[in-house]
Amino acid sequence: MDFHVLGPIRIVVDGAEVSPGPPKQVALLALLLIHPNEPVSADRIIDALWVDPPSSAANLVQVYVSGLRTVLEPSRRPGENPERLVTTPAGYTLRVDHDELDAWRFEHMVEAASGHDVDRVDVLRSAMELWRGRPFADVAYEDFAAAEVRRLDEIHARAELMLNETLLDAGEHQAVLETAGSWVLEHPLREEFWNLYMRALYQAGRQPDALRAYRSAVDAFAEAGIEPSPDLAALEERILLRDPALVPKPGPDVPDDNIPANLSTFVGRETEIETIRSLLPRHRLVTLTGPGGIGKSR
Repeated sequence: MDFHVLGPIRIVVDGAEVSPGPPKQVALLALLLIHPNEPVSADRIIDALWVDPPSSAANLVQVYVSGLRTVLEPSRRPGENPERLVTTPAGYTLRVDHDELDAWRFEHMVEAASGHDVDRVDVLRSAMELWRGRPFADVAYEDFAAAEVRRLDEIHARAELMLNETLLDAGEHQAVLETAGSWVLEHPLREEFWNLYMRALYQAGRQPDALRAYRSAVDAFAEAGIEPSPDLAALEERILLRDPALVPKPGPDVPDDNIPANLSTFVGRETEIETIRSLLPRHRLVTLTGPGGIGKSR
């Protein structure tokens, strides 16, 4: 069984998605998944599901619990004790293994990426594949879900930052630019994203855009009545001075030029190749002419 909460709430049983039921039943499932393997009292469920509980709230909770049990254990026979959603003296407990909840798997992979013995990019990209949208999207704006949604959003932001920092350090500024621009719009008061965006722009050879991004950051902070930190101002100065340390040096396996590596052998044209070799030491420019497809580019 798999529970998916990093987006709309989904349940997958034996590889097939099943409907969690009507909205109130989905809200109950969300509450139990926010507190997996912990008892949740009936009173707490009522407070979460209704602003102004009806007189029949307690009976409705039992109806929704019964409905979830049918969804989670469709083969359970009448009279058999439930194994997933159990009743305890303290309330209702949803039993969930750690590998069954995508939020747990996501959090574990982000923590693992902080180590030194993993391929950080691969681990973080695998984690991002689990992210389908706003956590607990069906109930994201309910009071009982707000704290958990914020916590998961923060882990997601940290993972995005870690992934893009790693890509930028490897010189993959183009991959970073594809996401960094949207992140500064979504998080205009997060300096670390402005820092990342400015550095990516500079690495892409767009110094004026990087400096304009700094001004946009200053304006965003000014609207909130705050000033950027000295670190961000120092980055602007480094960009102005074209600090060479802002551009990562090629690794030992990276060639010093931008000529693609040969992926196959080149057959023929021995005479032409020798002619070119003889011309290049004596002329600054050698032009090859001929119809398309005869191997000029190669």
